[in-house]
Amino acid sequence: MLSSEQLDGMFDRLATPEMGRIRIRRIRDELPSRVTRSNKVSGKLRYPSLKMGFVLEAEAWKTEFLALVEWDYDQETLEIYPQPEKLKIRYTSADGKRPIVVHTTPDAFRITQECFSFVECKTEEFLLDESKKNPSRYVRQDDGRWRSPPGEVAAAALGCRFEVRSTSENNYVLHENLELLKDFYWKKPPPAPSEAVQLLNERMDGKAFISAFDLIHIAPSISADHLYTLLVFGIVYFPLHALRLVDQETALFFRDELSWNAHSIYCQVDTGCRVPCYRTELKAGDTFAWNGVNYEVINPGTDKLSARSLDSKTSLIHLTYDEIARIGNGILFNQDPSNVISNIAAEKLRAASPSDIQEAVWRFEILFGTPSPGNMLINRKERVRFDWISSYRHAENAWGNGFVGLLSRRHGNRQAKVSNDTKLLAIETQWRPTGFIAESVGWGWWVMFLPAPSH
Repeated sequence: MLSSEQLDGMFDRLATPEMGRIRIRRIRDELPSRVTRSNKVSGKLRYPSLKMGFVLEAEAWKTEFLALVEWDYDQETLEIYPQPEKLKIRYTSADGKRPIVVHTTPDAFRITQECFSFVECKTEEFLLDESKKNPSRYVRQDDGRWRSPPGEVAAAALGCRFEVRSTSENNYVLHENLELLKDFYWKKPPPAPSEAVQLLNERMDGKAFISAFDLIHIAPSISADHLYTLLVFGIVYFPLHALRLVDQETALFFRDELSWNAHSIYCQVDTGCRVPCYRTELKAGDTFAWNGVNYEVINPGTDKLSARSLDSKTSLIHLTYDEIARIGNGILFNQDPSNVISNIAAEKLRAASPSDIQEAVWRFEILFGTPSPGNMLINRKERVRFDWISSYRHAENAWGNGFVGLLSRRHGNRQAKVSNDTKLLAIETQWRPTGFIAESVGWGWWVMFLPAPSH
């Protein structure tokens, strides 16, 4: 939590008005403005926060509770306070004729590295319905996220932001992983023995990534407890937000975050995959998880995929493959790990060095995206970029993935081709400008340097 001096520093840096400073200090010092309760549509939930050091309360699992958990583990959030005191917001009725004034209690007050923010956590269904009844209160943006213009006006008077968090932003993969690892985070086990660290380094030597199954079940193996401890202590990188730890065949542990970023790009451009992950062609009987619900494929048709819910046994969904591609990491298909091993492009990425991976990511940014601030290749000439594109297309045609074509091709015999005596002779007889001849040639002067006399 922030000290008084750190808080005052944030106030000054963000130019928070005095009225906002008073309100924020009151939110931090006092109990929640109202007590959470259970009713027929929600239940009281308690969450022991690692960041705050005390229990946070929420009224609904899919909205407030999941948001509290996510904020407690992210790197951006500094402090969280549920149920802060009310905000007075004003907006007009749907017909635009009647002004409406509401005193609303935000679900949370969040202090981040960059702002102070009031947050409302709502279901997507509620927001869709409410935006029709009161279009001036809730507005859906082009990217699918929600805003509350009257809430933003009220919060701005205090030097704060106002956010609307929909359940569509919930990452159920992240919460499943955090639930699995909660004992490792909360109880803070002792560091893994040095033997486990050494074994991990040996198993990952020369590899950008390796599956949890290989680490845990193939000798020499690492115990699952030691592997999860290494993950929590940051010795090895695992994308908690994207891959499921319980699916050990597809739970890939990475050398570092850069390797994961490269792997994400690899999956996005892989022409053999409709979703950004390794998977086989879908067939009837395959299972997948989406939005926290397990499904079984009934009919992988030409244009659409039909699946039934394994939870209700009756609910059917129909998704086009374009919809699956847009959903992306929200759908997690069962995988066949043998496909990963046999995939030439995947093996090229797996064996790439950190410097080669970094160059490939920089090249991809320049060719297809926005270069990051630290991109060292931004000033390369157009001819060089043409060569990158050529390599990308070649790899795309050869292996189904253009990204591996951007990896540096450092190979061949790097040993010296001449003897030391020859190199010394070349140094001794190098050309030195001891004299010159100049002659006018009409448009300028032609100059020839004379070599140094031999000894």
